[in-house]
Amino acid sequence: MTNVATPVRAGLVKRARDWQWSSIDAHLGADDGLTNTRPAKDRVGDFAKYLNSSFDEEDFGALRASEQTGRPVGSVGFIEDLETRYDRVLKPQKRGPKGRG
Repeated sequence: MTNVATPVRAGLVKRARDWQWSSIDAHLGADDGLTNTRPAKDRVGDFAKYLNSSFDEEDFGALRASEQTGRPVGSVGFIEDLETRYDRVLKPQKRGPKGRG
């Protein structure tokens, strides 16, 4: 959900809702016929209040690291659930060459 602030943080617009590709208006109540707002409303409740809150820089750091590695962000339990559900290793593995055999 923090991606709504990305254009503002990047200095591309002054307000998040000014970003032309934003779904913010839909989340604030304007039905665009495309955006499913239920997951966001279930997660944050009052979207306008959420939008005006400050974002944790530590969370942004985790998101930026995730963008570079392609790994999901979340608790250990969340990552383990994803690994089980999709039968895929998502946690970082030991670096270097793999053992033979």
